[in-house]
Amino acid sequence: MITIDGNILVETAYQGSNNSIIRTAEGSVLIDSPFRPSDAVAWNLIVESYGPVRYLINTDHHPDHTFGNGFLKGEVIGHHGTRELMEAGASEAVALPLLDPQGYATHVEGKNYKSRSPSITFSETMRLRVGAVDFELLHAPGHTANTIAVYLPRQEVVFCGDAICEAGIPSFVDANIYDWLDTISKIEKLKIRYLITGHGEVCGPEVIDRFRRQINQVIGEVELRIDLGQSREKISREVTYEDRIHTCVNGWTGFPDWLVKVIIERSVERVYDDIQRKRGVLPESSAAR
Repeated sequence: MITIDGNILVETAYQGSNNSIIRTAEGSVLIDSPFRPSDAVAWNLIVESYGPVRYLINTDHHPDHTFGNGFLKGEVIGHHGTRELMEAGASEAVALPLLDPQGYATHVEGKNYKSRSPSITFSETMRLRVGAVDFELLHAPGHTANTIAVYLPRQEVVFCGDAICEAGIPSFVDANIYDWLDTISKIEKLKIRYLITGHGEVCGPEVIDRFRRQINQVIGEVELRIDLGQSREKISREVTYEDRIHTCVNGWTGFPDWLVKVIIERSVERVYDDIQRKRGVLPESSAAR
């Protein structure tokens, strides 16, 4: 657990997204929830030790950011697209029985458990004041169409979800790579002391350019192969990148190798499609939503 300025606590040790508590005089605000039920139950005990929870903010709909919502208190806030996708079942955590068999059997299986979707939503920006802490919620599309960042301007702290990850590249499966690059540049313009990314260690703004270069490396490799006339199937089978998001973290069980391979292949397919849409080879209407 890392503490910033005495009122921000960040847990980076869970298999899934980083989870944060911002303490205020009027209750806590949480950023994202643990993926594994065992972690979510343990995290709730920590959260409750700091008093009542006012809000739980989800930075996107993916289950590694939202599945634990039902184990936590606080009114859930997110992008309107996050609510739509969660209510449509897009955040279903199919890998959990493999990643947390005991926690899944104890807390989820046969319990009619369902993660809570946002009851408060926004499209582009939202401002929130809790106690003396100001929160600016910013639409940050790219990793998903509904990714958001949470900026604390007085403390110069950004919780950016998977818009930027210190650990490396997250999935491109729901991405728009050009929106993503635009979002990275917008976050870079904020005044930042600390960056709490979706996965990895708490860091500073120096990580932003490194992350951008990692994404551009994948884009460049796919572009080169398209120019050589290679097929989408061949490119998705042969282009890869280091996945440090879905592999073993801090001793927890990682995703099985076959599933990591599927995630990377589908991610490369998405990069291919975005490039071809930009070049006019594929129609814009073919973009996934």
